Amino acid sequence: MYAALGADIVGMSTACEIIALKHINVKALSFSCITDYCLNVGNVDTTHEEVMKNAEKVSKDFVRLVKTVVRKQHK
Repeated sequence: MYAALGADIVGMSTACEIIALKHINVKALSFSCITDYCLNVGNVDTTHEEVMKNAEKVSKDFVRLVKTVVRKQHK
């Protein structure tokens, strides 16, 4: 259904968390790191080890991205 609407990915909880924060007037910025993109093609389950391996691959770049955005927000 989401692909038919144009989505490439679907987060597990980010949208719900942002909606809840907006409801109580808290400004929020969300980052998502997709660690199992395309691994489920063909109904193959993604293992926890695969997810952790992918997270490790991008961790340094992801941390650098978050730090850069946070620094720019506080200027």
